Amino acid sequence: MATAAMDRPSLFEGSFKAAFEHDMDGVLITAPDGRIFAANPAASDILGATEEEICLKGRQGFSDPADPRWAAALQERTRCGKIRAILPMRRANGASFLAEVASSIFAGPDGEPRSCVIIRDVTERVRLEQQLRATHEITQELLSGTDTGEILGMIASRARMLVDATDAAIFKAIEPPGSVMVAAADGPRLSRLVGRSYPPGTLAAQILESGRSLLVEDLSAIAVSEDAQRLGFGPGIIVPIISGEHGFGDLVVASPEALRQPFGPVDLAVVKSFAEAAGVALALGEARAEVERLAVTTEQNRIGAELHDSVLQQLFAVGLHLLNLKTQVPPDMAVKVGETVREVDGIITDIRHTIFGIRSAHAQHGLDVGVERLAADAGRLLGFSPSVAVSGSEAIGPVVATELLLVLREALSNVVRHSGAGEVEVSLSIENEDVVLRVTDDGVGLPEDPAVGWGLENMAQRAAKLGGRLSLEAARPSGTRLEWRVPRQEEAAGGIEPPYGALQAPA
Repeated sequence: MATAAMDRPSLFEGSFKAAFEHDMDGVLITAPDGRIFAANPAASDILGATEEEICLKGRQGFSDPADPRWAAALQERTRCGKIRAILPMRRANGASFLAEVASSIFAGPDGEPRSCVIIRDVTERVRLEQQLRATHEITQELLSGTDTGEILGMIASRARMLVDATDAAIFKAIEPPGSVMVAAADGPRLSRLVGRSYPPGTLAAQILESGRSLLVEDLSAIAVSEDAQRLGFGPGIIVPIISGEHGFGDLVVASPEALRQPFGPVDLAVVKSFAEAAGVALALGEARAEVERLAVTTEQNRIGAELHDSVLQQLFAVGLHLLNLKTQVPPDMAVKVGETVREVDGIITDIRHTIFGIRSAHAQHGLDVGVERLAADAGRLLGFSPSVAVSGSEAIGPVVATELLLVLREALSNVVRHSGAGEVEVSLSIENEDVVLRVTDDGVGLPEDPAVGWGLENMAQRAAKLGGRLSLEAARPSGTRLEWRVPRQEEAAGGIEPPYGALQAPA
């Protein structure tokens, strides 16, 4: 028994040494002031340095003491004698990672304070948790009916944070084929480019077409747009957002060249996985929107059919009866009957507008009147009337006319809400067989950090589906010029015939 008791210290010493050397977690023996006295092989693997290098650099060589998370953790350890926290660390080569740090203070052989620090690389686990939270958040927002433009901005924001990038953006395909537009962005640099379109041949367009992901060490050294080079981007990741065979665009994350913190295969895998999840969420959102659209359309068709089959027929019959009655009553009574006929005619027109919306307005009044009315509506909010110049509207068919009026309404709404303009010009013309709508204001101009919205993307999509394009540029000396250009369709310009024409009094 005495021999066993005498061997116990050496037994513990040998066991603890073996445990220290073979532990799969990194173990450091340190002083509370940050000095490191010993590091096991696992710590060397995690930190990418030898034990000697680790001891030489100390805690400051692998962490940032000024980081508020480290400051709070060290204060907690001083107060309680131990901590467990997720903290940012960096390897010997400068690469950052997230570590689960457990540390406790004890007395050394001579009573001096020492601390045992156990570190475990949990970067992938934390990123997976963040990705799941972000995907859940995006899905919930989509299901709640949040604007798709805001969702795209949210995707860019969450992707940027997942890999500690400074900027992120989503590029969407537009017409002509091979062209792309910045549909949403997050970060101080790429946010300036929201709404900007690029011709065929850009790297984003190539990735979108190929469906393959790309890890880039230096964006400024490869064929990218002048904007990307001007903004000084270095490392970047470009991945397509795809669900099945449906491509929603490219997700791009990047950081300035000055940081020179390269993204690695793990970062690529994180962004790619998140983009895949985002694609599924967007597909789900589109499906929900389509179901709702079909439900609304079905209800509108039902209401329209009922109005068409009953109310309009009855009103039209009443109008005809009054017209016949007008010829059989004294002149003074005929005047009153005529006024009643006009009122019935107005009611028929209002119902027709309810059923057919802006299409019937175009059919009845003509495109030039539709443009004038939208400008007048905006003028009441601006406090002045925008100038309007329309030429060639009679050559524009109903499909293009309907889309054009919807785009003009959106464009003027943006001017009212954001420009602070004192003058606004609206022009519509035919140029080289293209229908060209321009809205120019002398307001504050394009912001450096524009809010991400669906309006620009909506206008661009309306142009794209007609084989055209949307462009936005600074006006001189100040303000913004929007141009919506689409090919003139080969179609009858008369518009969609309403179910009933206006009542006409016999000559």
